[in-house]
Amino acid sequence: MVATTTTPLTTTDTVDVRSIIAPTKQLKTYIRIVRLLLADDDANEAEIFLNRAALLIHDAGDQEDQIHFKLSQARILDAKRRFIDASMKYYHLSFETSVEESERRECL
Repeated sequence: MVATTTTPLTTTDTVDVRSIIAPTKQLKTYIRIVRLLLADDDANEAEIFLNRAALLIHDAGDQEDQIHFKLSQARILDAKRRFIDASMKYYHLSFETSVEESERRECL
């Protein structure tokens, strides 16, 4: 008999946390994390969480979530110096009627 050392974490069956939290709540959390990371100028880490949010945006996102998602996409592209792609995202956001007029002008 071979003796092995195990920790309680490796022997315990863990439940995937993502299956417990509602997709809408997950999406809002991911978008908030993305926005906080962008405020901290960490576009690479923000892109990771934006990709996670991209899996949920079509099913769980309301209008406000979708606008924050698109704006985050544009800001990440801008930070990665992909200016043409970023300008297209900003341009499309400038046509969103649910965004205030002053913010739409800022997108342009």
